[in-house]
Amino acid sequence: MPLVKIGGVAYLMGAAPNFRGDGRPTLNIGIRPRRIAAKGRDRFKTELAQLYGIVEREMPMTQRIFQGLGESAHVGDDVDAGSKLLLFTWTPRFDALPTGGIHNFGFEYVQAPENRVFVVEVSLNPVVGSDPDITGWAEHWTWLYADPVIPHAPENWRNLGSELWSREGLEPCPFPKRRSDDGEH
Repeated sequence: MPLVKIGGVAYLMGAAPNFRGDGRPTLNIGIRPRRIAAKGRDRFKTELAQLYGIVEREMPMTQRIFQGLGESAHVGDDVDAGSKLLLFTWTPRFDALPTGGIHNFGFEYVQAPENRVFVVEVSLNPVVGSDPDITGWAEHWTWLYADPVIPHAPENWRNLGSELWSREGLEPCPFPKRRSDDGEH
């Protein structure tokens, strides 16, 4: 994941499918430094492993994007933030679990949980004028139960709002080799 400096702050930048149809092959999704620091704590190490093992590697393989949540969400002064959130979903063949400790953090790939889809929650960037290269911010990622009928959709997806975009026919990435934080494959 490349590191990009915007306004003197360094952000990790990931790619996602361009659901806007403006000719660019991908859109940039930023990950704020405070989000990464929070996930580095012991209880969030699995999320940190998933960031580098799944979000970074496979977010461009997103199969469906939903807009809105079935529940209200309050972000800053925006009391209707839940309706604006995007959920990027797909079905990876693997999960990433942490290995090592704080000084030698790494991760290993294991088989993905059955009947689950991976979901990345993205908030749209409200200040596109000041950060034009960042379409949105990855806020959270996790596994959810899969819909039994609609491929790559979470269970009860109709409660999430509306499906904004879908791409059918992509094959998931092959099961990767182990990776440690020193770049070993």
